[in-house]
Amino acid sequence: MQSCPPRRTLRAAVQRVRGNLGAVRFVHIEGARRLALEGQVGSWLALPGGVRILRLPEGAEVTMAAAVPGGPGKPGEYRVRVPGRIVAVEFGVQLTVEEAGEDRLGVWARGENAHENAQRNEIALDAASLGGGLVLRGPRPGDRFAPAGMGGRTKAVADYLSDEKVPRHRRAFVPILTTSEGEVLWIVGMRASEVARITDSTTRAVRVVARPLRA
Repeated sequence: MQSCPPRRTLRAAVQRVRGNLGAVRFVHIEGARRLALEGQVGSWLALPGGVRILRLPEGAEVTMAAAVPGGPGKPGEYRVRVPGRIVAVEFGVQLTVEEAGEDRLGVWARGENAHENAQRNEIALDAASLGGGLVLRGPRPGDRFAPAGMGGRTKAVADYLSDEKVPRHRRAFVPILTTSEGEVLWIVGMRASEVARITDSTTRAVRVVARPLRA
């Protein structure tokens, strides 16, 4: 079993490389602990103040990132394997991806609990439509998606978030699941896209579950 550094050790490491703890809270340290325990080697997460936690084969490395992907004040980008799990502290979620059992395909193809649950914390996707893999990131200028139930009509993600009354200062931190080519699959916890929807011809499905991190 992979050993995991205690929270006090991680907190001390963050303070040592940054000089202070600043806006670092329990949820950030817990995210780092989970990454060290469960994360894929090479995965990472960003903490307030430019601190980056990198998962290594034998634990985790705490460093100051000269330039965290996404830029100052913006969230990073996470490559998600199938199956796999990531902890995205800045989005406040832990994302778990697994191949789904064939016994659920018929239910999902009828539209039961597949995209409807996308408004809560999970979604089912056609594995053959995912291309090179999955990416979790924040919204980007020009993002559009085809909201489920709208007959394939597309809408700008920015307009959707505005219509949903998401505060402007929070919109950059709304997690979005996309294909590696950038097609929006799910505005996590809010609305699924028609892309990769499960149909009668689906032979293999992927289930994605988003769990909120404890504040």
